[in-house]
Amino acid sequence: MKLIRKHFFWIGIFFFYFISRALIVYKFPLFVDEAYYLRWVKEIINHGQWLISFSDSKEPLYFWLLAVFGRLPFDLTLTSRFLSVGLGAGTIIGIYLLGKGIFDQTT
Repeated sequence: MKLIRKHFFWIGIFFFYFISRALIVYKFPLFVDEAYYLRWVKEIINHGQWLISFSDSKEPLYFWLLAVFGRLPFDLTLTSRFLSVGLGAGTIIGIYLLGKGIFDQTT
């Protein structure tokens, strides 16, 4: 309980981000880049071409993660959007830990 009180502000920021993004993630139409990326993921899932994103100089980690989660029985568009929300939430946690490590109590 003491840990929650100590980091209450950052836990609140994390949950506000996650809930606010998760509630609106399905309301937007499919964007051009998003459709292009989903086509790559479908190539990975259907044909096993795991290095397809190197042909356009994109980092492959997002496509690989989406290909793994894309095998679940959900809509691939919503899966990609929720993966982006989850990775954004992970970025918030990473920035917090990085800032805490750089600017600890002794600085």
